[in-house]
Amino acid sequence: MTPGIDPLDVLATPSDIAVWNGEGLPADRVSIENAAIVVSCTRYPLLIDPQLQGQKWIKGKEGGEMVSI
Repeated sequence: MTPGIDPLDVLATPSDIAVWNGEGLPADRVSIENAAIVVSCTRYPLLIDPQLQGQKWIKGKEGGEMVSI
């Protein structure tokens, strides 16, 4: 294992992050980490999103309707 490697650097590039921010994703680290996980998953991940920021980003990205639980 390489010491000091950042998992976010493995899952996303700076250009990916810039595109996500342009799509309305907040620029904080937690939002970016969550977005990297969402786009890297082959199945739908569980999102706990009390401020609805992730839901707004996914709706804008996919252009569809999401169901809030």
